[in-house]
Amino acid sequence: MSRSLNTARGNRTVDDCFRALFAAYQWPALSNLGHLVKGQLDEGATPALAVRSALLTQDRRRATAAAGARWCQLARILYSPRGVLPFLPAPAYQTTDYAVALASLGHWVASRVRYVADSVKWGQPDHWQEPALTLSSRSGDCEDSALVVWSAAPWLGLPEGRLAIGTHDGDGHTWVEFPEAGLGMEATNGTLLRFGPRGTPSRYHAWMYAYPDGHCEWIA
Repeated sequence: MSRSLNTARGNRTVDDCFRALFAAYQWPALSNLGHLVKGQLDEGATPALAVRSALLTQDRRRATAAAGARWCQLARILYSPRGVLPFLPAPAYQTTDYAVALASLGHWVASRVRYVADSVKWGQPDHWQEPALTLSSRSGDCEDSALVVWSAAPWLGLPEGRLAIGTHDGDGHTWVEFPEAGLGMEATNGTLLRFGPRGTPSRYHAWMYAYPDGHCEWIA
């Protein structure tokens, strides 16, 4: 360490000193935090900013991983085709045309469930409710409406759907996708999503997918 520090003295900047230390201790042996700091330094950040940014990134990754485990567990528990069946109208919109069936389902859910943020309804930043409660109370937020669509889809003969958790225009969001049909559903307003060659529309970015059999796939 002394040698690395000495070589960084004189006309070298503090950033150069940090880089010399990192080089001396070989990156593969460093912690994830060390790698994050080096990345910030390589992009020209000052040492103080590099460390602060790395700590925030590490915190965000840790928090997201913890939230992902919770989301997966909630999706497994709250996927409830039998729970939504008593609320579904007569199967007038059952059809072999997946787009028509999904659009009809999305319109029905959007017209029945009024969007209410968790902070307003529950006094919490994030609260997932049972699909039956969403339908009986006629209110919920994005994941609540998405859970209703996801749970109701099998009764319309739709192919297996998955709950997508991620962002829409940079904000946390949840929607439903049906990869086999190349379709998705924005459950908050009933908008039908069509997959292009690159998959989900660009305004949507999935972090995690939850499947009816209970397993989850982490994307980000």
